[in-house]
Amino acid sequence: MKKKSHRKEMAAQRIRAFLEMMNTPEGIAELCSPKYRAEYEAGLDVDVLPNGTGDFGRDANNPIPVMGPQGEAIYLSRLVMLETECRVTFHRLGSVPSEVTEDIIDVFQVVGLDGKYEDTLYLDMYHPRLSEYVPEGYGLLEHFDGFTGLCENVPFFPRGMHQAVEDFTLDSFGVPLVSRALKKSFC
Repeated sequence: MKKKSHRKEMAAQRIRAFLEMMNTPEGIAELCSPKYRAEYEAGLDVDVLPNGTGDFGRDANNPIPVMGPQGEAIYLSRLVMLETECRVTFHRLGSVPSEVTEDIIDVFQVVGLDGKYEDTLYLDMYHPRLSEYVPEGYGLLEHFDGFTGLCENVPFFPRGMHQAVEDFTLDSFGVPLVSRALKKSFC
C-alpha cells in the first residue's frame, strides 16, 4: 500500500510542476521543439497583430498571437465564455493562409463544456508569448490548470475529449494534465 501512495504523490508532484511551468512564457518555450523555438521567439511580441483586420480571433486576418502549439492549447484551455462562465473544449480543424502575415494560421473548433456554444477561432503560433487579449464574449483564466482540448483533429469531437486529452498528455508528459473542468463536462 505504501508504494502505491508514494507513486500517487510523485505523480501529483509532477503534475503540479508541469502546471507551474506552463504558466510562464519561459516554461512554454521549454516545451517547444528547439527546431522551432527560435521562430517563435523571433515573432512579434504583441497581444494583437498591428495590421490585423476583422474580428479578433474570429478572422484569419486577425489571429490570436501565441507561442507554438503548446501555447495554442494553453491559451484555449484558459478561455471562459463570459455569458455562461463556462470553459471550452477544442480541436484543430487545419490551417489557412492569412493576408496580414506570412505565417500559416491554425483553425480551431471551440465548444462550450456545457455543449451549448460553438465557435471557430484562428491562432498564429509564431510569437514569443501568449496574447492577453480575448475574442469578444470570452474571458481568460489567470492560470492554466490543465488541458481542455488538443491541437490535433479529434474524430467525433467533442465526444471523447477527456480520454483523448488524457491519452495525449500521458504520452507527451508522462502524467495526465486534464483540467478538472473537462473531467466534469459532457465530453
